Amino acid sequence: MRNIIVIGISSDIGYELAKRYLTAGCNMIGTYNSAHGRSKENVEYLLDTYGTEYLTVAKVDITSESDLCRLEDIVSTYRWDTLIISVCSITPVARFFECDFNEWRRSVDINFIAQMEVIHRLHKYRDVTSSIALLAGMGTNNAVDEQSAICVSKIALIKMVELIDYEYNDINAFIIGPGYVRTKIHEETLRATNKDSESYKKVKQWYDSGIPGTSHDDIYNHIEWCIEMGRNVCGGRNISTVHDCWGTDDLRDKLLEDSNMYKLRRYGNGWRERNSES
Repeated sequence: MRNIIVIGISSDIGYELAKRYLTAGCNMIGTYNSAHGRSKENVEYLLDTYGTEYLTVAKVDITSESDLCRLEDIVSTYRWDTLIISVCSITPVARFFECDFNEWRRSVDINFIAQMEVIHRLHKYRDVTSSIALLAGMGTNNAVDEQSAICVSKIALIKMVELIDYEYNDINAFIIGPGYVRTKIHEETLRATNKDSESYKKVKQWYDSGIPGTSHDDIYNHIEWCIEMGRNVCGGRNISTVHDCWGTDDLRDKLLEDSNMYKLRRYGNGWRERNSES
C-alpha cells in the first residue's frame, strides 16, 4: 500500500488529489492551514468520506517552526513514497516597488523557502524509492505583471528539483505546470487593487469565459505518469500538464535522450560567442 503526504490538502488541487489517492486505497497524511470557507469544507469532506483509518489530517502552518516540528513527529513513523506540495499564495498582487516588502518576503517564504524546509525535514522518513511532486506556475517563459514574488518562487522551485535530482539518485523530484485550474487561488488576483493590470485582465477574462481549464484528473494522471516513469525520465524536470505530451512513449524516449529538456537554461547561448584571447 502506498503512503502519500499532501501538504495543502485543503487547497482545491490538494483536495482533488487526496480524493483520488484515497479512493485508490492509499494511506495519506494531509496538512491544511486555513480553517474557514471552502478550505474547511474540503477537509471536513475528506474526513467524513474516508475516515481516519487511512487518512491523518493536521493543521500546519509551514512557516511555523513549532508546526513543522509537530508535522515531523506525525511523519516520523510513516515511510512515505510520495510527497506532494500544493501550497500557494499569489499575494501580493502589485508591482515590485509598490509592494509592502514584508508581504513580498512572506510570499517567497510560503511559495519557496517553507516548502524547501518541509522537504528537508521529511526526506529522512521517505521509503527506499520516493517521489517529490511540486507545482510550477507562471513566469517560466516570460515576465508576469504584478506577481513577482510568486514568479521568482516558482522559478526557484524549478531549479531546486534539478538540484535535488543532481545530488541524490534515489529521489524522483519533479515539478509540473498545471496551467489555469479553476481554484480559489485566483480570487487573490481578482481582489487586486489595480484592475488595469495585465495579470488581472487575463485572469478575469479567463474566469468569466467559462472555459474549464485543466482538469484535476489530468493533474493526477500527470503526476502518476511522472512517478511511474521514474527519475531517469522525469527527475529534475518541469513538465507542463497542458502543453507537453506526457503519457506518451515519444516524450519518454525524448527525455531519456536529452538531459537538458524541460529544465531552466539560458536562451541564446550560441549567439556570437566571444572568442577567448590567449
